Amino acid sequence: MYDERLETIMGRSHVREKIVATLADADAPAIFVQGDSGSGKTSFVRDILARNGYHAMYYDLCNYHRSMLDNIANNLSEYNNVLHMFAKTKPRTVVVLDGVEAMNCIDRSSINSVIQIIRQRNAKKQRMNHLICIGSNHVDKGISDLTKLCAVVRLQRPSDAEQRDIVGLYAGSAAARDEIATVARNDLRKTYMYIEFMRRSVEVRSIKPCTLCMSVRDIICS
Repeated sequence: MYDERLETIMGRSHVREKIVATLADADAPAIFVQGDSGSGKTSFVRDILARNGYHAMYYDLCNYHRSMLDNIANNLSEYNNVLHMFAKTKPRTVVVLDGVEAMNCIDRSSINSVIQIIRQRNAKKQRMNHLICIGSNHVDKGISDLTKLCAVVRLQRPSDAEQRDIVGLYAGSAAARDEIATVARNDLRKTYMYIEFMRRSVEVRSIKPCTLCMSVRDIICS
């Protein structure tokens, strides 16, 4: 779930423009979208790619296993496939690695392999598809080395005032707005989870914090 009105409230239009401009340049570096959990990184990237007609090859690295690495490398290197050659069209594929800090924790050698692939791409030794990495603000050596090779954009969680404005887009009563703002605590994922409950005619005041253990993805994407 993504609402473009967020960009007006949170001042993210310039971030969107930077990502779109980078994707439009075949020789531009990889993109690293960085921010705290709950800042809306993944939904923001998905919306940009969908609105601009890109085909996303999405990898959730929270479930990373080493066999993914070959698939990632293949997806990046498949810049000119047969369909593009015959149609003479520009490839519109973007590989998205979501949760790169998880990859780094699970298998540090894998992040080094990704860094090596990006270095080859930046050196123009091989034409490759665009790459977007999504990660938290947690930085260690592997992530630090990765960000040095990327165009980094940062997203912040909403402030208290922005949180109230966001909730106000959906919640009619002041009581509902206060309830959602209190339990969401400036986390966009939790905010939209509670809004989705509200949309499904669930009384906001009956929602307990323990329901946050439910799958956010199932609720938001259903």
